[in-house]
Amino acid sequence: MKLRVNLRRVSWGPARTVAAIAIALGVGNLVYRLLHASDLSQSAALFIGIPSLMAFAPAYIAVCLRAHSVIGITLKTITIGLLLGGPLLGEGFSRVLLAAPLFYAVGILIALAIAGVRRWIGAGRHSSTLGLLVLPMLAFSLEGVVPALTVPRQATSVAERTLVASPEMVEAVLAQPPHFDVPLDGVLGIGFPRPTTASGGGLAVGDRRVVTFATRGGRQRELVMAVAASGPGWVRFEPVTDATKIAEWLAWQSADVSWTDVGNGQTLVRWSLTYERRLDPAWYFGPLESLVTTLAADYLIQSAATPSGA
Repeated sequence: MKLRVNLRRVSWGPARTVAAIAIALGVGNLVYRLLHASDLSQSAALFIGIPSLMAFAPAYIAVCLRAHSVIGITLKTITIGLLLGGPLLGEGFSRVLLAAPLFYAVGILIALAIAGVRRWIGAGRHSSTLGLLVLPMLAFSLEGVVPALTVPRQATSVAERTLVASPEMVEAVLAQPPHFDVPLDGVLGIGFPRPTTASGGGLAVGDRRVVTFATRGGRQRELVMAVAASGPGWVRFEPVTDATKIAEWLAWQSADVSWTDVGNGQTLVRWSLTYERRLDPAWYFGPLESLVTTLAADYLIQSAATPSGA
């Protein structure tokens, strides 16, 4: 009889764990579709709410089964969910990569809370109350859903480089289409849409630049920028249309470029990007988007303002 009981526990434990992971992934997929249909797929409801729900199901069942590693089962669930999202999101998967640390942090927090409270209240007692532990995390999911809880979104990132070139040389390069032979590396190389070609030129008001981005599926998407204002030593570009995946993460407001003679045949180029953040929560995506756009501004100096050999 003892042998039968042990065999039953061995066989049903993994089965229930797999079922819990499957249920968690199903819940996550359902909630994602609902958020996407409600135009809330860029809010904290996605980046905090979904991992909270996905973490709760396997962690709760793992505790009930007295599994040895509640956190391990939770992390497996989140990892499988992130991997399954890759083929579905295409070039948008870079957003998932940036959000992965947040998903794991939320999952670990939920798993630790459930395991800790379960030990404190004792096995077999008030297990239904463990569901209340997910409520605080769901409260943090309201940013971007409730207007009163939305943090101001506009931000500006700035990059500067001192080039061995005259201001006239820099201005001449800025008047031409940018080139993108400088490789994207570091954070910019983890899967963000890559600019491939550009057309258009001039620094007069109304002059346009059409930048083409290549996607994983071979489809091309365009960002169109136009000169909104210009003067001696400066120019401002503003967006006309943005069909790239970047528009899901942020909305470009303007790109201000200035070039100043600093003597000794050198010119200081300052590239400022103003944008509206579209991802929540702000405390997580605000610094990340600031980092990425600052690197993008520096890349633009290299590809659109730097003369050959400078």
